[in-house]
Amino acid sequence: MPQSKKLRAGVIGLRMGRAHVQAYRQHPRIELAAICDVDPKRLEEVKSAYEVPLSFVDAGEMFRRAKLDLVSVCTPNAWHAPLTVAALRAGIHTLCTKPMATRCQDARRMIRAAERSRKTLMIGFQLPMTRMASAIRKMIDSGRLGKVYFVHAVYLRNHCELGPGFFSRKNAGGGPLIDLGVHLIDFTLWLLGDPRVTRVLGSTYDHLMRQSGEGRDVEDLARTHLRLAGGATLQIEVSFMMHRPPGETRCVSLYGTEGSVSFDPWGTEAIYCSPRLKNSPKTIPLPQESRGQDVSVNHFVKCLLKGKKPVASPARGYRVLQILETAYRSARAERELPLPKSRV
Repeated sequence: MPQSKKLRAGVIGLRMGRAHVQAYRQHPRIELAAICDVDPKRLEEVKSAYEVPLSFVDAGEMFRRAKLDLVSVCTPNAWHAPLTVAALRAGIHTLCTKPMATRCQDARRMIRAAERSRKTLMIGFQLPMTRMASAIRKMIDSGRLGKVYFVHAVYLRNHCELGPGFFSRKNAGGGPLIDLGVHLIDFTLWLLGDPRVTRVLGSTYDHLMRQSGEGRDVEDLARTHLRLAGGATLQIEVSFMMHRPPGETRCVSLYGTEGSVSFDPWGTEAIYCSPRLKNSPKTIPLPQESRGQDVSVNHFVKCLLKGKKPVASPARGYRVLQILETAYRSARAERELPLPKSRV
């Protein structure tokens, strides 16, 4: 591709997609050509703030008229699959924010559309693309932790003010498990080298959610326990609402036979403990960098310009969604379930 040519980008869904608008606007190889949102007021506000030439309330019209090379789908979860499939069928490379979809059958449609169109589909899992992730992965691969046998990852909020779509199963597909847990599951499995998940045990709670308002039918707290091939286990705990101190608690801890490391995936340092150390624990600084949506956008553009496959592939998105779907089924059945074999 000529170095002077800019790719024409669009963004659908401006509540969550505003970060994508900013990232495309700042990229030297991108022309932010069009935006789309069902809210005319929000659409006009973003169009004016970022000087976007074209704006649409209908995504299909944008696909037909804007002559896009790539698009970000940043809508409520239920619209990820239909909009992504439509974009791919229109010949547009697509970055879909997480989760890939709300159902595995819809994710399979997305994968087939990407294969048939021969266009790139990437899912918005940005953490494995960061220098922070590479630093932690290097610790694991170098043997400083020994054999990792247990991983504990939490993302707990005491209360969160989100758009109403986040609290609707029809729109979101679930609560904090599909919204926050999706990141932790993808990231921790990537750190471990993507071992095979064999069994899933899920628990969900909605006591506070039911008290918080009408029409809210997702969980407020979820816990998921994954058994991995080779004997290791992974425990995920996430919440939208809990009676706990204000703020968020975010931490990933990996425990091995020779040491452990704990860190906030969006933080500035890690704590390393090991009997090998003279003075344990040891604080290790993590790379100072963005770990937001711009990471996904920049990686997506880089892959398109260089003709490479993205780290956050459709297969990864499908695998995580399959784990989430099994965790929700396990919670309803109140028992551990085997993870079905992938149908992708």
